Amino acid sequence: MTSRGPQEASHALANVEKKQLGARRADLESMSKPQAASQTGSTDKLLTRAPAAEVIGVSESTFRRRIENVELTPIKDGGVHRFAESEVLEVALRYRRDRQRGAAHQNGSDDRGKLAAKLFTAFDDGVSSVDAVKRFELDPAIVEALHVQWARCAGLSSSPPTTLARSRPSRRSASGPRVR
Repeated sequence: MTSRGPQEASHALANVEKKQLGARRADLESMSKPQAASQTGSTDKLLTRAPAAEVIGVSESTFRRRIENVELTPIKDGGVHRFAESEVLEVALRYRRDRQRGAAHQNGSDDRGKLAAKLFTAFDDGVSSVDAVKRFELDPAIVEALHVQWARCAGLSSSPPTTLARSRPSRRSASGPRVR
């Protein structure tokens, strides 16, 4: 096996890049070619992988892995995979909706994390669960669950807190027993 010199390797790489550029140019030019009615039964415009991936908003490799042959069936034209534009647009809408749902879920997760941090700080400062419910105007069940988690994280307890079951203040006067 002979090894190539750096200059030969550079020329070989340049030739490969030229071929890839030519193929990409051909893909872009053919992207506006209308599809013959004999293949799909319509005159839908066909897109190759790169433009289809761009419409959907994913990389070409993600398109190959997650979409091609799973959500879209390619029309093979001389070794080139093409996709009906209307089908690509449907997948793009579905992906955008899913991303928005994921973002909304993630934002909710961030809010819960911020709430937990505020309550953990309050518990560290000695605030009782009852006072935390009042201060932050939260559902007592949420505060109690977070108090249990705080106590476990702090290594204080593995049992539920008793601070929510607040006893009523005594009606006894400071001077003696309660008067009826």
